[in-house]
Amino acid sequence: MSFIVVALGACGDDDSIVDVGRDAGRDAASIDTDADAADEDASEADAGASSIDEAIARLSVDAAALDAEVEAGGGWPLVEGDRSLFVTRWDATSVSWVGTSNEFAADADLATSVGGYHYAVVTSASGKYKWHAAGDFRAPPEARRYGYDEFGEHGWVQAPSEEHFERYRFPAHTVRARISPSPMTRVLVLHDGQNLFGPDAPFGGWAVDEALRAPGFANVLALGIDNTSARIDEYTHVADDPFGSGLTGGDADAYLARVFEMYLPRVLREHGLVDAPLAMGGSSLGGLVSLYAALSHDELVAVAALSPTLGWGAYAADGSQAIESLHTEKREVGIYIDSGGDGVCLDVDGDGIQEDSEDSDNFCVTSGYRDHLEGLGYEHGADLVHWHEPGATHDEMAWRARVPRMLEALTTLGW
Repeated sequence: MSFIVVALGACGDDDSIVDVGRDAGRDAASIDTDADAADEDASEADAGASSIDEAIARLSVDAAALDAEVEAGGGWPLVEGDRSLFVTRWDATSVSWVGTSNEFAADADLATSVGGYHYAVVTSASGKYKWHAAGDFRAPPEARRYGYDEFGEHGWVQAPSEEHFERYRFPAHTVRARISPSPMTRVLVLHDGQNLFGPDAPFGGWAVDEALRAPGFANVLALGIDNTSARIDEYTHVADDPFGSGLTGGDADAYLARVFEMYLPRVLREHGLVDAPLAMGGSSLGGLVSLYAALSHDELVAVAALSPTLGWGAYAADGSQAIESLHTEKREVGIYIDSGGDGVCLDVDGDGIQEDSEDSDNFCVTSGYRDHLEGLGYEHGADLVHWHEPGATHDEMAWRARVPRMLEALTTLGW
């Protein structure tokens, strides 16, 4: 099986989330074992209840277990003949199902409440749907298939023939998938999944779905793994202290184990793409963890990192665990790296890793890594692509503008 890693999508300012990532990340790390066990249980569950009537009976006994069971299979809604069972969890009363089939009429398909869950059985349901309560039309967060229109996000009852999205809910992370209307033969995996698709993406998002509509990319299944409050821990391979406030990070191995051993096998198996060329990626810390994955997973074909935080491992440490120091020999992996910013680059502390000013967009460390790769035998246009966008800032708008370039570079690198 061949894989490619591409580095995409952090929030605009890593510094702004360090405190939250550190504290919440330690809490998340403490429940890793339980979350892994839950992931395994969900992946081994049967694909849904044996019938809608049985599922309804189970809702009053153990709704959470039923939800996990259906999620591990085909996802919501549960369809049997011309009947569809929709289930949601919502702290609201007088909930109703609304959709194309009832012209989004709020009083047509009232839901039954069971604890914090609500369910509705709809006959001949089709098209789009949402939930309604007290004038609030809410997109179904549990829907396997979803999309966007002029009213925002909505669920799909069945997979449409047009471009749409899918959602896979694991205990530790949610994985989003952009489904192409054309046959898909290669896969792009992206970190910071919330920032990648759809008009409601934070900070304006990346619009990766729009970029993939360009000629030559109709065959791509694009996946986005949502970040969590443990983002800094999960996206860094070693503990470091970039802001002088204490060590943080170092859980990348556990995070990547989930990605490669749990998330990708399930989603790719469902779409018949287990052996397809695979791309993974991110920007900033997402770029860092993607480049680290290229060193720790031999199945990867190529990686791409936008404005990667390559100073990690050389802030408080001696630089021996920075990615540049760990990358000691030429590997069978193509690499795309880029940055904005500019400036004079110096190794002020003599640890072998160049320093960047706060507004340089990781220009110096990225340029230094490029030089290092050249020294290892990487060749531009063959297994290495480097791009510098002078003055570009460290944010979604700049990364979004470079996504088409990244896609073309990945193709050049053999993806």
